Amino acid sequence: MVREIGLGIIINNNEILLVKRKFPPHEGKWAPPGGFLDDGESIGECVKREVKEETGLDVKIKGLISSVTVQDHEKDRVNRINFFLCSQPKGKKRDKSEECVSIRWFDLDKVSSADLMPVVRKVLEEQVLKKRGSSCCK
Repeated sequence: MVREIGLGIIINNNEILLVKRKFPPHEGKWAPPGGFLDDGESIGECVKREVKEETGLDVKIKGLISSVTVQDHEKDRVNRINFFLCSQPKGKKRDKSEECVSIRWFDLDKVSSADLMPVVRKVLEEQVLKKRGSSCCK
């Protein structure tokens, strides 16, 4: 069974918004806000809902950046992680939430030094940081 996950890449003023995960897997690692798709919802709706739940911000979906399939050995399933570029964050950003011990903006020039989830590091390096001059990441 493949479980769909939607993550929101939010870039504003050369900074990216990341959350520090409170729960396994990857507890304590930094990642874009996101989570599992609920029944009856589109992946875009999932991303907007999860960003709001975790950060307090409302966003618009600009488009899919990357989709990565990973094996979840603990739960014997496959997860497809869909990374969406989001824009126009509105609202008051929380400092933490029920699922996140910290929520903060990272300078894009320094985000590589953060303790990122491995799949997040790979996508950020290959799809965001290398393409910063393109419309992908403005």
